[in-house]
Parts: sequence; C-alpha cells; structure tokens
Amino acid sequence: MRATTLFGLLVLLVAGLAAPVAADELSDFESARRNYDRQSYGKAARGFESLVGGAVPRARNPVVRLESRKYLGATYLFLEREEAAREQFRLLLQEDPEYDIDPVAFPRAVVSTFKEVKADVTSELERRAALEEARRQRERAGELEELIEQQQRLRTL
Repeated sequence: MRATTLFGLLVLLVAGLAAPVAADELSDFESARRNYDRQSYGKAARGFESLVGGAVPRARNPVVRLESRKYLGATYLFLEREEAAREQFRLLLQEDPEYDIDPVAFPRAVVSTFKEVKADVTSELERRAALEEARRQRERAGELEELIEQQQRLRTL
C-alpha cells in the first residue's frame, strides 16, 4: 500500500512539473513574438534563441519549435544576420520539408529568403534520395550477381 501511495505521489509530482514546462515554453514564445511584433528585434531574437538556439532546442513542442525557428529567421533578417536566418529556415525545413511561410504575414524579403532556402533544401533532399536509390540499385545488382554465381556453382557441381 505504501509503495502504491509513493508511486502515486511521484506520478503527480512529475505531472505537475511537466505542465509548467510546456506552459513556460508557450509563454516564452508568446513573449518573444510580442517583441517581434513591437519590432524589438534584439529582445525577440534572445527570446526565440532561448527556445531553439544551440544544438538541442529547449522547445519540445514541435509547433512551438517550428514557429520559433520561423520567427527567429525573420528576426535575424531584420538584424541583418542573413546567414543565421538561412540556418534557422534550413533547420525548420529539415524538420518539416512541407512547411511554407505565409506571404501575407511576412515581408517580401523574409518570404523570398525562405523560398530560396526551401528550394535548396528540397534540392538537397532530392539529391540524397537519388543517391540512396542508386545505392540500393547497386546492392540489388550485387545480390543478383551473387545469385548468378551461386547458380553457376550449383550447375558445376
């Protein structure tokens, strides 16, 4: 009975801690977005970077992560950090290659940069797919040659 009670308390504690993390993530995104809307791009960049900056993004929610990358990319463009913007768009598209940006909600420069990066990412994905298909074809050809050699050995025996 006591183990069950302890387990129940542990589950409640973990659940209680997990909910604020998601809420913090969303509130941090909303705060950064407000700064973006106010054209406080330095503050917006710091807010979005806290969510998706670094090798491992803090944002666990995929929607928050994608939206943060989109707005961080746009923010970087306003801060004249084009390569950093392109990197955020690239990371966004690696996670969701079908993602598209709303041309009504963003300035032309943001939309065109996003579309350029999307074209590059799409091209790279197609190139990788073609290389993978070529590798599979070579494997199949090797397997076929091996089967032919086995059949010839069996005939010889």
